Amino acid sequence: MLLKGKSDSELELVRYFDSSWCGDKSDRKRTVGYIFFLGGAQISWNSTKESVVALSSHEAEYITTSGACYQVVLLETMLREL
Repeated sequence: MLLKGKSDSELELVRYFDSSWCGDKSDRKRTVGYIFFLGGAQISWNSTKESVVALSSHEAEYITTSGACYQVVLLETMLREL
């Protein structure tokens, strides 16, 4: 996502996310994390242990991606309103 600033310079929203499948061997729950940068500055981040158990690494990545997409939509909407 590119945003125009006051000086017509573009701000880029960069996002990274990842998860570990079955990270905790005692309860088989994974750790999920994401981070967002706007114009090189960190604006949002999170790292949590999820409450659901994924049955495969593919399912774990799908759940992580859907959560990160929710955050993308939220941040893009907020930035457009600003």
